[in-house]
Amino acid sequence: MTVGNSDDPTPSETAAAVAWVRISRGELRGLTHALGNRLHSLEMTLGSLAPGETVTRGMIETLDVASASCTELVSLFRLLQFADRAQPEACGLSDIVPFAVTLLKHHVDGHDAECVVHAVGEPPAVLVPPAAMTQALVSVLVGALPRPDLSDESNITIELSGDVDSASIALSWTPSTRESSSPDDQYSSLDAVRWLLRDANATVTRKTESGIVRTLITVPSLAAARRLERSKAK
Repeated sequence: MTVGNSDDPTPSETAAAVAWVRISRGELRGLTHALGNRLHSLEMTLGSLAPGETVTRGMIETLDVASASCTELVSLFRLLQFADRAQPEACGLSDIVPFAVTLLKHHVDGHDAECVVHAVGEPPAVLVPPAAMTQALVSVLVGALPRPDLSDESNITIELSGDVDSASIALSWTPSTRESSSPDDQYSSLDAVRWLLRDANATVTRKTESGIVRTLITVPSLAAARRLERSKAK
């Protein structure tokens, strides 16, 4: 009889990892292309300098912008590492969403995606693994992109809301997406998203109404999460 190792991946973890590998391939292609463009800009600026030529303020500003852009891309590359061991941290969802949207825009199929982000009130701070939440959001966002063989526009609405006990992110879009292409192309498997957010006590639901798909991710507020931790410690 074979005894299972506690470190062996669960079916949900495997599904999440496979889904993220598929997504990160498109991210790597897009980010690599962007990094190549930034490095080319640096090379062109440096190559324009003649021996003994005085460096102008404009050149310095151009180099600063290109350098900052490269630094930003490096931070995005780091987010591609599968967040299977990410630890919860106190943070705001409004701080995480921009990274997810930026990654979507860098995805090889996401350049033309339009994302509208707005908040209802002031969502509270939460206790979540930032990298895992980012990957969960990117998984949903990439899943909302039209299939490559379709010319549909991709308009995605991201709404942040919350109260004293919880914070929510609602992502809405029109159907005709990758998910409808085939069972083997589940870019935004809800099971994978739930697994990524397993340590955040998140609830993840999806429904379709009036032709609009809406995925809702809700997590306890930081205060509620701390209360839960204290109750478990008793």
